[in-house]
Amino acid sequence: MIEFLAARSGLRRMGLAAFSLGLAAPPAFAQAATDLDAFVAAYHCPVYTAMESIRARPMTPLDRFIVLATDNDQRYVQCQFMDDDKVLYCEASSGFYGKTRMRFAKGGRTAIAALGFDINVADGNFWQGRPVRDSTDVWSTASLLLETLYRGYGARLKTKIEMHVALLPKTILKPGDRTCVPTS
Repeated sequence: MIEFLAARSGLRRMGLAAFSLGLAAPPAFAQAATDLDAFVAAYHCPVYTAMESIRARPMTPLDRFIVLATDNDQRYVQCQFMDDDKVLYCEASSGFYGKTRMRFAKGGRTAIAALGFDINVADGNFWQGRPVRDSTDVWSTASLLLETLYRGYGARLKTKIEMHVALLPKTILKPGDRTCVPTS
């Protein structure tokens, strides 16, 4: 759990350090961390499991992706396995492809940048490349996708989230299954 929390933003690490020292975190910070953690935990297992199912398939170039989308068609994140599954190319919607102006959650664009996405794009989506050495990298990327929906686009536990995985039917995520763990 500490590695999971340490992978979060610097502010989250400072909150963890304050907690470790017995110092009280500000109530707003504590509530935000609790809500985010609950959101990620609620949806993490199906996302991680779907990503691992992609890696388990025979290698083909066009069916190695996952998309998580809210009920607003411009609020989505997606990743594609590339280079023999050694790299995940991930995108967060910038609104570039939408018909109307994109509306981020308050501070959402800044949060997306803080999560490592390149937001300095003239045309296209925000993006980042992530190495895939083993299942723990897939695990952390599943967390990243969910945290991006939460912090960047304002998704919450009651938000309808659709998961599109190549070669599988669309799935509506439901909070719940929290039993999976990275396999390596």
